[in-house]
Amino acid sequence: MANPQGMSQRDIGAQLTSALAGTGGATAGLTGAAGKMAGTTRNPMGFSSALDAAARERDKAAAGVGERVMANNADVKLKQQQQGAEGLSGLYGMDVRGQTENAALIPKDIEQQMNAAKYGWMQQIPELTKDISSIAGLA
Repeated sequence: MANPQGMSQRDIGAQLTSALAGTGGATAGLTGAAGKMAGTTRNPMGFSSALDAAARERDKAAAGVGERVMANNADVKLKQQQQGAEGLSGLYGMDVRGQTENAALIPKDIEQQMNAAKYGWMQQIPELTKDISSIAGLA
């Protein structure tokens, strides 16, 4: 609960790789076409603004992908913390319930001991002596 692991580094890397593969491919195609056109026209500056815009979009997409993957990892960690808290609360609840049940047994034990002490030949001696003294008083 105190130290959730989240997704493994391997999972994070796989998500980033698969998401960023598309952005790299799109800009690579544009860069290749610009390089071919620059070589053909002998004007290397003709596509610089388009290449800059493509690079900015690629970086923006890469940042968004990174943010989404990290947000998903944070969600996984939060769920792991919640599961840990639920597990601990279940254990704590069972512990308290057991203590409560044990505390309720004590009065029952005392009552049973008191009831057991009411019967037996030793408990009848005071009544027998009272009966004997009353008989002796009559005589």
